[in-house]
Amino acid sequence: MPALTQLTDLIGKWQGENHLWLYPGDPVHLSESLAEISPVFQGQFSELCYTWAEGGKSQEGRMLLGQM
Repeated sequence: MPALTQLTDLIGKWQGENHLWLYPGDPVHLSESLAEISPVFQGQFSELCYTWAEGGKSQEGRMLLGQM
């Protein structure tokens, strides 16, 4: 069975707006965000790679998701 079956409908590339609050009461920091969800390790896991910006500097993250 594919890892995290709910993510199979989301496989692909996505674009949106990131909202970041650093401290309560501070204004929100907005930036463009890109994400890609793909199956890895013969479908046993799903990988989420994403980017955003903070203070004019590009940021990136990666999550590897699976289930038993």
